[in-house]
Amino acid sequence: RSSQRTENLPQPAATTSEPAANSEARKTPAEQELQALAGEGVRLLKLANWDEALTAFDLALVELPKLDTPSGDLEQSLHFHRGRALEQLKRNEEALTEYQTCQAERFVTRMNPWPQLAAFHQGGLLITLGRKAEGIDLLKSVLDRRPHLPGPMQLEALHLVAGTYHGTGGHTQGLSFAEQGVSLAQRNRQPIAEARMLRVAARCQMALGRPDDALVSLQRALDH
Repeated sequence: RSSQRTENLPQPAATTSEPAANSEARKTPAEQELQALAGEGVRLLKLANWDEALTAFDLALVELPKLDTPSGDLEQSLHFHRGRALEQLKRNEEALTEYQTCQAERFVTRMNPWPQLAAFHQGGLLITLGRKAEGIDLLKSVLDRRPHLPGPMQLEALHLVAGTYHGTGGHTQGLSFAEQGVSLAQRNRQPIAEARMLRVAARCQMALGRPDDALVSLQRALDH
């Protein structure tokens, strides 16, 4: 079964930083072949063909060092997508390693979405594995620096943090993150996400001895 976390899989990055119109024309045959292989892996991942996708990413990583041009962006994207495939296959420790590799210091100057996407999924996986404090800390750091994190993933991160805090007795912290999620969902006009956040807020309010507030939150959730 696939992960319940929001999926948003961009295509693997190009191996150069040139404008798209010139970049494709200037790629070598090896670069084009590698990009096609990585793209096939993403296609297979979206089709839930986890083993086949993993094989495509493995092959791409084997071929990557043969390129003459810098390929850090593509390498990051391959590690991220490889982590996604491994997580779906329940090879969780290997997935965590891939997500961590995607955030390695050697990539720190690159401006692309892969480190934050990897941190998002790493945080969610850590929570799933019971390493909740680590997962919360990682997701909070992602939310603090979120320019590359898609809106749905920001909402999912807030929901995960709020729900995890509530589940571990941190009801005040959980309510704070749930309220942030409600505000973000309203700004983004995401009524389903808003209702989810309101339900978490209501559970926190009940735990804090605020049944009247919880009732209001639940009524607002039902209105969606």
